Amino acid sequence: MNDTNVGLRKVAFPQSDQDSPLKRQNAVVTGASYGIGAQIAAHLAAQGVNLAITARSRDKLDTLARELRTRYGVTVAVIPADLMSEGDRDSILPAAKQALGQLDILINNAGVLRGGPHHLRDKRDITRMFVTNCIAGAELTHDILPDMLARRSGHIVTVGSIAGMASLPYMASYAATKGANVLFNLTLQTELQGTGVYATAVNPGFTKGDGLWDRFDLPGHPAFGETTTVDVAEKVVDALRHPGQISLISNPSDVKPVAAMWVTDPVGAQTLYNELQVPEFMENVGKHALEMDIDDSRVGRPAPQPGPRLAG
Repeated sequence: MNDTNVGLRKVAFPQSDQDSPLKRQNAVVTGASYGIGAQIAAHLAAQGVNLAITARSRDKLDTLARELRTRYGVTVAVIPADLMSEGDRDSILPAAKQALGQLDILINNAGVLRGGPHHLRDKRDITRMFVTNCIAGAELTHDILPDMLARRSGHIVTVGSIAGMASLPYMASYAATKGANVLFNLTLQTELQGTGVYATAVNPGFTKGDGLWDRFDLPGHPAFGETTTVDVAEKVVDALRHPGQISLISNPSDVKPVAAMWVTDPVGAQTLYNELQVPEFMENVGKHALEMDIDDSRVGRPAPQPGPRLAG
């Protein structure tokens, strides 16, 4: 697997799989200008999948698209869009269909992280997280499903997070959006049983290699470890090549027992978190998060002023 700089970020480019069952399918990938989204796009292109990639930054999308066309000979359509705009959200699928034809795969990956103590975040940050992380994906899924159901084929992948499976102090709204992703997928796949259309969630942990977590330049919590954008992308490809998997976790440590404990024994889970010093760890993360906007929303706009600092 070769590495190269794409815009300002790093993407690993896997070898082409000429025998992939996904070859010549068409996919839409949101949040594809860097990080997990760009890595998923590279992995899908290596499978011979044609792409419509979307994000706010046209320059980053164009750079990635050129690289993927050159390396893999696939069609890549660039669709700049701001998911905070209803008009932009509504334009993505028609533009993708015009460029590629039938759409076989939707990857709801776009994500925004605004952390820190909940009461110190600007309310506009909370809105941006819910619209970008939840509403946009639900709307795109709503609009792409009729065609998929009519031909009895298609796959929708939602990139959630283990943050949506357990408490994540100082990231309350972000965790809530990821919890919505997880439950949206679980419910959707139940609705889709027997239709030939599949839904899968891929849930990363602390993600290095240009993931959202990588922006903090902090190690992941030792109890949970760190995953990579490559592992997340590989999980997405595995889900598409082997449909019927409902939820996959990309994380080196087994987080299922902890996630289950937050449902069955939240007091016990909180006690465990305290023993592992998770609140203290996340408080430090929250201090950094108040001063950062973790997505590509600053492209072409003035840099935001730093938010309020936590004491200490």
